[in-house]
Amino acid sequence: MTRILLSSVLALGLLAFIAAPASAQNRPDPQELGDGFLTLLDRHVDLTPQQATRIRPILRDHADAMVEMIPERRSRMAMMRIRGPMRDLQEQTTRRLMPLLTASQREAFDGYWDEFRRAMRERS
Repeated sequence: MTRILLSSVLALGLLAFIAAPASAQNRPDPQELGDGFLTLLDRHVDLTPQQATRIRPILRDHADAMVEMIPERRSRMAMMRIRGPMRDLQEQTTRRLMPLLTASQREAFDGYWDEFRRAMRERS
């Protein structure tokens, strides 16, 4: 369960980017995207200012790599081709972030992620 903790934050950011309307699908600023990931994470685990300071550059690096991976034409086939590399990036970023969170923060996010997946299944 904890293995998917932060990958879910990163996946949510990717989903929001991919699902954006065509007119808004210009490449986002990785700095802003990374800060958005940080805001989402903070909303669910209540980061300390010190944690946020240490996590921000990691999430910005992740966002920069993610934006570079996403093809200009977001066809279903093109997106399928990047699933593996994107999953690898998410796992790498998660490994960098996990030591920076407390056990209770990981648990709080696990609860949020369970709720999110349940809601998504109900929508399908």
